[in-house]
Amino acid sequence: MKGIDYPRYLAYAGLEVDVAYKELPGAFLGATTQERGGDLVITGVEWDSPAWRAGLSAQDAIIAIDGVKATSQLFAETLKSKKPGEKVKILVSRRDSTRELEVVLETKKERSFKMTPMANPSPLQAAILSDWLKE
Repeated sequence: MKGIDYPRYLAYAGLEVDVAYKELPGAFLGATTQERGGDLVITGVEWDSPAWRAGLSAQDAIIAIDGVKATSQLFAETLKSKKPGEKVKILVSRRDSTRELEVVLETKKERSFKMTPMANPSPLQAAILSDWLKE
């Protein structure tokens, strides 16, 4: 199944949309965390991210990152200082068991979907946009 062709359909109304993927700075793990009672707990894992492929799950407690006690600050600093392709060792606790995972970090890519009016829309495009924007 092919995705929606946003540029084509929004062009009918004289709009341009940015659908290009852009690389974000830093390394990407694909897990969100929160400190709870002194533990760094995973609150979410993005599908098909390095964290997901390594087997990390929501509610896992991260005990250590590269051998250092895990904190929110350390987690953020590690991702900021590492480069895509580098590995990070994560010691995780899940339901009374502990295991160390080695995860290869990646580059995060995302699209903005920013829309801007075309410089010279046709009268039909201007009419369609005007109709869309009516309250």
